[in-house]
Order: sequence, then structure tokens, then C-alpha cells
Amino acid sequence: MKNINSIFIDANIFTYFLTNHPKYGGSCTRFLEEVENGKRVGFISPLIIDEVSYVLMIQKGRELTGIWEINTVKQSMLKIWEKCLEPVAKFYDYVDYLISLSNLKVVSIDYSISSISLEYSRKYHSSQEMHCTPLAVKPMK
Repeated sequence: MKNINSIFIDANIFTYFLTNHPKYGGSCTRFLEEVENGKRVGFISPLIIDEVSYVLMIQKGRELTGIWEINTVKQSMLKIWEKCLEPVAKFYDYVDYLISLSNLKVVSIDYSISSISLEYSRKYHSSQEMHCTPLAVKPMK
């Protein structure tokens, strides 16, 4: 029988993979290859999709404009909106691919999950509540 590990995947994994991060890109690539190959089943939430999309758009906007201040780059992005959406489209294609392999599931997070996340944040002394969301999400079969 095949040993499959289920894991909640944080936004940074996708972001580092898609931007070929100099320090973490390689390990994130290897991790996502395990998901592609069925060695792991990944779980994400709509919040993860939203966060990765936002980061990719901002990074593309910064790359194209040379502007690093967040509010200024957001304003400048309106002129190059379609270009800023290109990495987001690639991300969605990749998510769709993983879903088509049945190796990635998108799970809903409601208020009860947020409450559990807050409890874990207190218990494990996490400085940010949302970083405990993966602990609070139980993968559904």
C-alpha cells in the first residue's frame, strides 16, 4: 500500500516555488514535486490562494515598475494590470493541475476554524493567529 502523507500547504511554499526564491525555492520545488507524484496530498484554503495571488501580483508590479513602496506600486499596477496578472494565471494553472491529479484539495475555513486557530496561537505562543490555521484545519476524507 502506498504511504501518503496529508499536509496543509502554506502560501510561502507556492510563492517561493513560483518565484524561484534563492534560498527556499529548491526545497519548495522538491516538496511540490512530492505532491505532484502523489507522495503527499496537499490541502489549501481559499485564503492561501488569495495570499499567493496577492504576493505574486505585487512582486510582478515591483519588478515591472521598480517601485518598492507598497501603496505606490499598487497605484502604478493599474496601468500594467494584465502583466501583473500573468504570474497569478500560472499559479491557478498549477493549482488546477494538482487538483486534477487528486493530489491537492481546497478546504473551506469558517469562523470555527479561526477560533480554533486563535486557541492554538495562545497554546503555542504564535505571534500571528493565521499561522496556526494549518493546525486547526483537519483534512476531510
